[in-house]
Amino acid sequence: MNQNSITNNLTVIIRSAGERTEQACYEFLARQVPEEQIFRVSEVPFSATLRESLKLGVEQGRKWTLCVDADVLVKERAVREIVEYAEMEQDEVVEVQGYCIDKFFFGHKAAGNHMYRTKYLRYAIENIPAEGTSLRPETDMLDALKEKGFDWKQYDITIGLHDFEQYFRDIFAKKYLQSFKHEHKLAQFVREYRRWAETDPDYRVALWGLAAGVVSGRHTYADYTKVPYEFYEYCANREEMLQEKSEMSAGFVNVDEIIQEYKIRIQSGDITPLMKNLYQKETLKEDQSEKKRWQNASHIISERGMVKGSLWAMGSLLAKSGKWLQGENH
Repeated sequence: MNQNSITNNLTVIIRSAGERTEQACYEFLARQVPEEQIFRVSEVPFSATLRESLKLGVEQGRKWTLCVDADVLVKERAVREIVEYAEMEQDEVVEVQGYCIDKFFFGHKAAGNHMYRTKYLRYAIENIPAEGTSLRPETDMLDALKEKGFDWKQYDITIGLHDFEQYFRDIFAKKYLQSFKHEHKLAQFVREYRRWAETDPDYRVALWGLAAGVVSGRHTYADYTKVPYEFYEYCANREEMLQEKSEMSAGFVNVDEIIQEYKIRIQSGDITPLMKNLYQKETLKEDQSEKKRWQNASHIISERGMVKGSLWAMGSLLAKSGKWLQGENH
């Protein structure tokens, strides 16, 4: 199958929420797909973005609709690879996806890439959960379709990078939401982020987001407009060296080199994957005792309010993210 036959049957939709990597995402995809077949959709909340993306795929009318989140940077030949997998599937398979190397999971995670069989997208739209009812609208939509006989497949292939080079503010918001979505992994997040927080401010900010989420106890689902940014602003103002990142383009990062680097680091034991490890073919187990510790702490600190409660959480559970926090709440 030549490159033209692949791209002629494909619409690519970048789903954006103002990510720092949006333009880089576009540039990497434009190296593999004609620009006139690449579109951008940006709505709030995410369920609206999902709906508009699928509607656009229907309107374009090509066999395949590839939705890529703007925080994903695809590797060389990623589009060809996922199309080839999709083409091998039975007709009732509505969607296929690969994995990305995720900065905050230290390895492979199913994130930000969805190849849809366009002729089924009308059914998919009908099964998008009502806003305010789901932390994972797309996953829940796919599961609903599966119950009705439309299967979807997760392949052990690496598509690119996820959540690298993001704005600090966006890292905070995502980890705030993930404190609910991945509550069972909170202990692992804290342990690993503390290891790297001194040398990489991304992990320091990620710890702030987790702390705010533990305190809040308010599920905001997939709506970033309801994230308590006041705590992020408080922390950022206290760190004189933390300045928001500038915009970036594709020339700023070499995706394939970073993927290879992570493979080496995982195999050597330098980093520990928190989700899927394709290089060792195993999934890590959760620490249930640490999970309970976080759940108990949330009941205590929720009484102190957003900023004070978050500072208590930071001082008690996330001390490595900023030593100055220890003195704030004695």
